[in-house]
This record gives sequence, C-alpha cells and structure tokens, in this order.
Amino acid sequence: ETPPVQVTPEIGAALSQAEAVQTAFRYVATTVLPSVVELEVVDKATDTPKTQPSIPFFFFGPQDQQETPNAPKRGQEGLGSGVIVRRDGKTVYVLTNNHVAGNARKDIALVKFETADKDIVIARLGDSTKVQVGDWAIALGSPLGLVSSVTTGIVSAIGRDGGPDDNINDFIQTDAAINQGNSGGALVNIRGEVVGINTWIA
Repeated sequence: ETPPVQVTPEIGAALSQAEAVQTAFRYVATTVLPSVVELEVVDKATDTPKTQPSIPFFFFGPQDQQETPNAPKRGQEGLGSGVIVRRDGKTVYVLTNNHVAGNARKDIALVKFETADKDIVIARLGDSTKVQVGDWAIALGSPLGLVSSVTTGIVSAIGRDGGPDDNINDFIQTDAAINQGNSGGALVNIRGEVVGINTWIA
C-alpha cells in the first residue's frame, strides 16, 4: 500500500488545470489519429538513379546496397504520412506532401485509394490564417515508421518563407518534435483541426 499524499489547495488547483490540458491532448489524439495514415511509396525504376529529395523528412530505404550494371532495376522506396480529407463513394482522398507522392517540385499532393470500409474517418480542416504565435501545435504521423505518433509544442512563428530549395511559402514554424516519416502528416490546433501539413525539418 502506498501512503496517501497530502495536497494543498493550491497544488490541487494546479494539478486540476494540468489534467484539463492533458484531457485536451487526449481528445486531439483520439479525434485526429484515425484520419492520419502511413504512406509507403515505391517509384518506378529508371536508368539513372533518382537523387534523394532535398527535403529531409522523406527518406529512401537502405542506401548501402550496391547495384551492378546487369542487375534488375528496382523502384526506390520511401515512407511518409498523410491525412484523410475527403470521401466520395468508395474513393478516399489523402492530403500529403508532393515529395512523399514522388515529386518534390510542389508542396501539396492528393493520393487516393478505393475501399468499402464504412469506418473511414475524415479529418476536420481548420483555418490556418487564424494561427498565432504561442498557440498549441500538435504533430501527428509516422516518424521513422512508428505509426500513430503524437508530439506537442507551440507555434514558434508564422509566415516563414524559404525551405530547402526556397520552394515553401508562408509556412508555420513549430517546435513540436518531428522526424523523418512525419512528412505529409497533420499539424493540428488544440481543437483537433488540421492547420498545416508537416513538411520540412530545419
């Protein structure tokens, strides 16, 4: 048996407030995670090796395997995340980064798949123009292949431009922990509304 803990009214009030925030994070996780998916991508093999995209979120499989000139060409494999944003009959649409879908020239892409599953969850989209510095920021995705991971932080800045190839405009900076494989996953506010797509690690 553990001895009872004596808590002062002030500490009790502080713990209650902390538990309220914890309850909010639990709500976000249970609400958003069902609409966040992992994307495994295999590009068509080409005669010339495809270089790895400069956005370091998206990574290819093991690079230590040497290919001989006469060996059969293999597709390049990658891992990323996506957010289910729409359903039309059996067709489900997933929002992700364009480099996850196989092309690093633009920011956003849609991937679609067919399913008869009735339990597909659609993410709620928020208004990114209302995001302010200091807001809670929750990132969801599959970093390093760890499906359904959630990290939290705050909005560090808004309206950032640049990126690895100066190809990202007006993006949200956050200190929520994000790793390779999170690209294309959701960045949501404290109400579980998607306000951004995880794109770039600086």
